[in-house]
Amino acid sequence: MADDNDPWVDRDFEAAVRDTAYFLWENDGRPFGREKEYWFAALEKCLRQRDADALLRQGLDGGERPADDNIDDLGRPVNNPRGKRLEQPVDNDDAVRK
Repeated sequence: MADDNDPWVDRDFEAAVRDTAYFLWENDGRPFGREKEYWFAALEKCLRQRDADALLRQGLDGGERPADDNIDDLGRPVNNPRGKRLEQPVDNDDAVRK
């Protein structure tokens, strides 16, 4: 592992790869002796996710656009202008019918 003061190391990314590898390994029943396989699979998955996140931050013109903390993952507003949490609309199709 790199020095704790190394400015070239992304600790959050390393943790994401480690956690993803562990998750994948556990989901497959903890097979013995395949640590590298799961680490490389997790690395690939995390790199793809990082690239996808970077693309989502870009606008149509290719320029960076700031993240909007008031929008959820589906593009819906989370808070109203006064900062209070909005109630998400209820889908009537899911309501109990009489």
